[in-house]
Amino acid sequence: MTAQISIALAAALSLMTCGELHAAARGYPALGTGLEGACPATITHSSSQDITAGNSAICSSGPPGFLHFSTSYWRAFNMAAFTGSQEYDITSVSFGVERAQSMSGFGQPVTVQLYTNNGGAFPEGNRTLLARVGINLPDQTQVIQDVPLSARVPAGTLELVMEVFTSDGQGASFTIGSNSAEQTGPSYVSASACGNPFPTNTADIGYPNMHIVFNVNGTCPPPAPAKSINLSTRLRVELGEKAMIAGFIVTGNEFKRVVLRGMGPSLINSGLNDVLADPVLALYQGNGSLYWLNDNWRDSQEGQIEAVGLQPSDNREAAMIHTLQAGAYTAVLTGKNQTVGVGLLEVYDVDQTAHSQLANLSTRGFVQAGNNVMIGGFILGDDIQNTRVAIRGIGPSLSQAGLSNVLANPTLELHDSNGTTLVSNDNWQDDPASAAQLSAQGLALQNNLEAGIFATLLPGAYTAILAGNDGGTGLGLIEVYNLQ
Repeated sequence: MTAQISIALAAALSLMTCGELHAAARGYPALGTGLEGACPATITHSSSQDITAGNSAICSSGPPGFLHFSTSYWRAFNMAAFTGSQEYDITSVSFGVERAQSMSGFGQPVTVQLYTNNGGAFPEGNRTLLARVGINLPDQTQVIQDVPLSARVPAGTLELVMEVFTSDGQGASFTIGSNSAEQTGPSYVSASACGNPFPTNTADIGYPNMHIVFNVNGTCPPPAPAKSINLSTRLRVELGEKAMIAGFIVTGNEFKRVVLRGMGPSLINSGLNDVLADPVLALYQGNGSLYWLNDNWRDSQEGQIEAVGLQPSDNREAAMIHTLQAGAYTAVLTGKNQTVGVGLLEVYDVDQTAHSQLANLSTRGFVQAGNNVMIGGFILGDDIQNTRVAIRGIGPSLSQAGLSNVLANPTLELHDSNGTTLVSNDNWQDDPASAAQLSAQGLALQNNLEAGIFATLLPGAYTAILAGNDGGTGLGLIEVYNLQ
């Protein structure tokens, strides 16, 4: 094979060959199409990892040293084709080296950069730097150079772009590794000193067989379970121990920004009567200390609540917005001046990007019949993986906490957003499979008359209804666990 190859017509351009040595394949599969089970361990356009001597161009100073000028070599990988547009965790990259020779014998600097590219196919589009790592490349010929690198390609990225850059003035020569084997995407090069300052397809400048060997290694992380992004309970709010008491847990290693709302007057718009006329909402920390109290939502934090679009429609309703650390919290909804009526308590996750979540919801109150049963709602976020959920309806065992007039025989129903009943339960051991799952999670009920449901749910909105068997009434507790 002749070594007379050039990138562009320029006086400074000269050529070199690296001899007829042959690099053994590195054990990479021939990933001609890229997609393997929707998430390949190696993303590459190369069907062969061989490095062919004399196959690559170099933009250099010419003889005698053939010192290279600043040059970038590029590949662009369509993430829809390779990963189905999933997130991709990169652990390393590698590139072919035809020849690297330093004047000192101690190697030369090379920079590897990764970009996300959106808004158009490379070399068009908008590139955003994802990762950069510099290495000292040792003197070597016809090898694949591995570079440890850690980065995550966000889901929905159009293209992942890889660049290998060598700077001039290093007293060294460098030739990228390539071959003429089949490739599934173009190779690009840019070198201002040789007349092409922008990434250019090697085929467009007369070198269609210069198929640069670039590889990106990694894996798609498992989809995160759906997060609870909205928890709510509707119930008739009474006095004393019959107030609505809701507990929730923030889990994770970051703070969670939430909005709590205590609704009453606006429930009339849903066809309800006898609503809580003036709700008062209190938030307590896990140690029982009062964290925040609100009567009318405009009394404080009005601007912050409006900024997230969760302002109540009635000025008498209560709301608050806080950034909470991981832990257990209790919200108590009562009526001002000891009034009673149907109320709604809501907890919203308003920062779903944080690595924390609303894990569990429990609400205690006085369960009655008809419209005054306890209705717990929860929304699982827009992740793609199913989530395991446990729901418990507790009554008789509440007497162990010193409560009287408890719900003697609770029943549970789980409905989807269309109102369809997905599953119902009276006594938790009636369904052996569900009972086994609850027990395995440490959520076995203390009383056989209490209700329990174990379900695997898609992201979406769900409603759990706690009632008394045969219209029974009394204090009851509904619990919803996000088990992931």
